Amino acid sequence: MRYVLILVLLTGACTALPPPKDGKSVPIDHLVVYQSKGNLLVVFKSPVPKTTPLEDPSKWAVVVQLKSMSLPASLHPTTVIVDPKNRAYVILQLPTTELTGVLPTDSLAYVSVSFNDAPPTQYAAPAKNSKFSAGSSKTDSDNYLSGTYSPAFHSAALYNIDAKGSVDILGLLSKPGKPKPYLGFTATVATDNRPSADPDSFLVAGLASWVLTSTRFLSGRAQGVLLNWDFAGLEFDRQTTTKTFVSSPILEIPIRLSAAPRPGTRFLSDMFPYFGIETGTNLSNAINPNGSGAVLRGVLGSSASVKEKLNLKYLSQVGISANYTARIPTTNEVFTNTHYISATGKTVSLPVMSSQVRHHLTDELDLTFAKPFSLTVKHEYGELPPGFRKVDNKVTIGLTIMLKQNGTPLDKVNQNLSPP
Repeated sequence: MRYVLILVLLTGACTALPPPKDGKSVPIDHLVVYQSKGNLLVVFKSPVPKTTPLEDPSKWAVVVQLKSMSLPASLHPTTVIVDPKNRAYVILQLPTTELTGVLPTDSLAYVSVSFNDAPPTQYAAPAKNSKFSAGSSKTDSDNYLSGTYSPAFHSAALYNIDAKGSVDILGLLSKPGKPKPYLGFTATVATDNRPSADPDSFLVAGLASWVLTSTRFLSGRAQGVLLNWDFAGLEFDRQTTTKTFVSSPILEIPIRLSAAPRPGTRFLSDMFPYFGIETGTNLSNAINPNGSGAVLRGVLGSSASVKEKLNLKYLSQVGISANYTARIPTTNEVFTNTHYISATGKTVSLPVMSSQVRHHLTDELDLTFAKPFSLTVKHEYGELPPGFRKVDNKVTIGLTIMLKQNGTPLDKVNQNLSPP
């Protein structure tokens, strides 16, 4: 009788306990917010069995509250994208509303996700210790410094500097919240094969930038349209004594070429076609010290990059990038031909006035050992304003440092191109 009673008690206790892994509960580890898409990535602690109906939107409950809201909003995703390989994560596509069209993490007061009426998991915003972070390429970097040199035999090495500095003053002064236009300044400096690291050309300009649309098109590969406007700039080339005041609005379209990024994605490929105009006035040049007058150029081109993230101890990423720009003058502008004289070992500059199209091409190999530092091998051909001094297949090697400012319009559009 005693053993029968013990058996009955054990049976009752087992039925009162929660059922074992029955495919209905999911171990959520953390959440990631796609700011520019309004979607949520839910990462699990371990793969979820196929018997669990992760694909059913009605099983998921999302609660969102912005700092400007007095009460939270409850939502159900319209679509659930499940990790096809290991069922280790899902992406919840939220309904398109004013609230979820963009989820600025700086404005979030609360976000939680629950599955099958389980206790909710709350989103924890990543700590931001700086307004800047490491850039993965010059395309997405607001600031970079590349110091390279061209090895030479029987003569001194030739040094080259390629640098850009850009600061969003409005972003630094404003409080976190709704995304704002970029308003600041930019400056670039370059040298061209000199025996000392002495800059040759400069550009200083006020810069405004904003996202015209973040709506994706071209089957979801184009991530929006970005406007960059150097609204007041001064170009100066010391070798050709060319000075030009210029204003340049440029439209840029970030396009994802590789598959949609997922957690753990290592290979990324994208391109940034752009077009616009450069207008202003030439103040002086090597032919006419008083300047040649009005300037109007059409501008079109594209940059492209391929990046592979590695799990090596001393090499974190390998990247190949290229950029091509064509400038189409509508008036005669200075064009500086260069000729190398082998007898003297010197390059002679011959400026002329013409309206010929000016091409410029660069391609780079970047070996990233520890962000933001990369070893760069660069090839360059073509002409750049203001002197349009021809560079004929120059190859250099050196060190590059790349930084981007967090929260800028370019940074927000680029989030669709990179994995979380």
